[in-house]
Amino acid sequence: RFMGERLAFLISGGGFIAPRTLEVLNGLGYSIYAGYGLTECGVICVELSRKSKFRNGTSTGKIFSNVKYKISEQGELLIPKDHSMNGIYVDGQFNEFMEEYYPTNDLVNIDETGRLHIIGRLDDVIIGPNGENISPEEIESRINKGAFTQEAMINCQLPGTEEKQMVLVLADDGTMGAFEKASSLKSVFTSIDTLTMSERPVKVLNLIGSMPENFKGIDRKALSAKLEKQELFATESTR
Repeated sequence: RFMGERLAFLISGGGFIAPRTLEVLNGLGYSIYAGYGLTECGVICVELSRKSKFRNGTSTGKIFSNVKYKISEQGELLIPKDHSMNGIYVDGQFNEFMEEYYPTNDLVNIDETGRLHIIGRLDDVIIGPNGENISPEEIESRINKGAFTQEAMINCQLPGTEEKQMVLVLADDGTMGAFEKASSLKSVFTSIDTLTMSERPVKVLNLIGSMPENFKGIDRKALSAKLEKQELFATESTR
């Protein structure tokens, strides 16, 4: 009743949308497609295929043919200057953007069909125990958090530990019952078991309340700092 019956085309953008959400909405008859763009560059691509394997997956479509993009050695998507902003005003002073390519800070993958997949944010990447780059967003998308309100994979040095560790933080508002929490934790640990050994968190923490956020969503750096300084209290969850 909220959406109505006359919607013909929906585009999801501004953040990651889970494949399950796309599957449910498309299954209900709403034509929803995932796209990708930035405030500084506009819309870059939209998944327009009617095939469910593309519409209900992580694809944001093929980058428009007139956008001569590049991908850096780190895997960051770079957009050419002629498809990005001219500059930005800071304290009333215009600062012209002079670089040849605009750095999106998004780690991406182009699949065999030419479709763009967003892996995560470059500044959120965790360096794994074997030196590999691990995207917390990509791992979070594969974890069923159950009834927990928020989840975040971070790399931090908790009090009493000697080095930084990969930690999964789960948040709830304190209203979850014992059965609901136990069921949700079971879903979380079952999901963790499907991850590779280098992707699995060393600890799972439960935070009552909400995590610090910025305009992009959960602020992982602030969350790590607050846990390290014991400004936030979280208890360890076990199987």
